[in-house]
Amino acid sequence: MRIKMNMEWFKTIEQVEKFLEGSDGLKFEGENRKEKYQFIQSILSKFLYGTLSKKEKRIIRNCIEKVTEYGSAQVTRLIQRGC
Repeated sequence: MRIKMNMEWFKTIEQVEKFLEGSDGLKFEGENRKEKYQFIQSILSKFLYGTLSKKEKRIIRNCIEKVTEYGSAQVTRLIQRGC
């Protein structure tokens, strides 16, 4: 079964954090690299990643890692590149 997840309902960092807490045991897959990159770009711009505190950045990074299944090193590179 395939479910398409819409991340637009995330309005606050707290909502992202609750999502992470409640998604233990779930596995996510993007259909392709382009889709994953678009997700990363959208969440970074939505939360103005560069202006966040260290704790908030960690929450966003954890979300990206969870949804894309990329490792922390790759997420770091993609964030630095601006995806």
